[in-house]
Amino acid sequence: MSDTRTSTTARQALGFAFRIESSDADLVELMEWCYRDLPDARDEPAVLSADWLDDLGAYHVGLTWPDGTIEVSEDRVGDDGVVEVLSWEVNYRSSQSRRHWPILHATVVGGPAGAVALCGASHSGKSTLAAQAARRGWCHSSDDLAPIETSTGLVHPYARPLMLRPGGQELLGELPALTPPQRRFLVQDFFCPASALGATAERQARPLVGVAVLSWTAEPTWTPLRRAELLYELTINDTTLADRGAEGFRQLEAIATAVPGHRLGVGAAWSALDSLAASLGW
Repeated sequence: MSDTRTSTTARQALGFAFRIESSDADLVELMEWCYRDLPDARDEPAVLSADWLDDLGAYHVGLTWPDGTIEVSEDRVGDDGVVEVLSWEVNYRSSQSRRHWPILHATVVGGPAGAVALCGASHSGKSTLAAQAARRGWCHSSDDLAPIETSTGLVHPYARPLMLRPGGQELLGELPALTPPQRRFLVQDFFCPASALGATAERQARPLVGVAVLSWTAEPTWTPLRRAELLYELTINDTTLADRGAEGFRQLEAIATAVPGHRLGVGAAWSALDSLAASLGW
């Protein structure tokens, strides 16, 4: 391993500013590429480090705050898991900065009228749809977490890298090329910025104009949800509701009242996006 290298640009993930540091230059370059869709940091950044330890044959991942406080993220992780650990850390810290907002487990894509949150559990097709939307050149706001400012009705961008599991990679086809030293970090799941697939990375908060709840179906479907059904789906997909209590439930009621909801059956990613675009007039 070479001397320690620090990413040239610090990034802002909601309220969490960070830069990457590692003794492995290939890892730093890969993480810089993955997070290139996030804006430049406006706050003093923390340092998220992954240091290779020869005696363990693994990376030690830690976080150093601007005041010098150090937290350990993972004592020992190999090549095939270090990107996932770093990504999880950024996700966790960014969501902690907005615990007073609803943060839906959702991908967010944009069109002429505003943004649509595509909600669903893991393996429901969120990232696959985001990747296909990127291939169409759609505006990409978020993958996995959708922070909603209910006082304004705006969904704020968090353009973290897409994470494509093997099934999603197969559906997507050709992926952006990486050097062999970088590819060793992505043995199973593939991380990449949506802009590398053709998306425009959203940098501004946009009005939330719809919520679609994903499920796998034989053919793509687009079914309206009653307000109570949408409220239920928002409740089970809100990652911060337990912290916000009764006020959080009232925030979700406001979303369910103001925004239409649909159930999107994902039969094929391209066809599902056709249904979404047609229904919203995009």
